[in-house]
Amino acid sequence: MKKTVTFSFETENKAFSATETFPLEELGVDEGLLGEALQQKLEDVFQQWMMNKLNVSYSIVVDEEKV
Repeated sequence: MKKTVTFSFETENKAFSATETFPLEELGVDEGLLGEALQQKLEDVFQQWMMNKLNVSYSIVVDEEKV
C-alpha cells in the first residue's frame, strides 16, 4: 500500500482554507524515509504547497555591514 500525506491549512480569519492528499511518490518523497528526515522533507514540501495555494512570493535578504 502506498503512503499518503494530507496537507491542510486555514487562514486566521477563515477566509481561505485548503486540504489535499498526495501519495508520497507524487511529491518526490522517498517512502523509506523515517522519523526526523521524513518530517523535515514533508515540512519543506508543505511550505511550497501552501505558498502556491496562497500565491505568495517572498525573499529573505541578509545585509552584512562592511567595515
